Amino acid sequence: MSDVMEVYRKRKEFEIKHPILSVIKDLQYMPFRFWIKIEMFFRDIRSFFNRGRRGWDKTDVWNFNTYISKIISESLRYLKNNSLGYIDYKFGQSPSKNLKRCDNILDEIIWSFDMYYKCSNSLEYSFNMPWKKSGFTTKEEHYLWVTDYEKEFNLHVLTDLEEKRMRAGMKLFLKYFDSLWD
Repeated sequence: MSDVMEVYRKRKEFEIKHPILSVIKDLQYMPFRFWIKIEMFFRDIRSFFNRGRRGWDKTDVWNFNTYISKIISESLRYLKNNSLGYIDYKFGQSPSKNLKRCDNILDEIIWSFDMYYKCSNSLEYSFNMPWKKSGFTTKEEHYLWVTDYEKEFNLHVLTDLEEKRMRAGMKLFLKYFDSLWD
């Protein structure tokens, strides 16, 4: 990852030192980008018809985990706002307590899948790599690298607590999977 950061730094330095040349450099890619947009337009039309015919498209399968996490979070948000039932009804409790408990469970699941989608699909969030797998000798070195990475690229790397919360929300999804209906 340090090579990527180095290339990014050099590009930024070039843009600051030579703003006109960097614009000219970007102009040479404009025709290429134009043809890509036309190609993407026709691909989107084909995807629209495939989703209508069979419910999914091959572009959805390219990054299936991201696609599914988006569908789950949006669907659960709709279910939470428009549902008449409970996903975990406790006998003997008042309906308001059951509804509040149900909303809290759904909020955790929705947050988990939203965060997973953001980490998989945006440039603002990133999963945290376990420090033992990162190639650093100590946890402190890994932490310093993560904080530098966050500052350099203006992104949020998930903390250990956020990752645990995300995994716990996904476990709740599995636990209440049979109850997710209206």
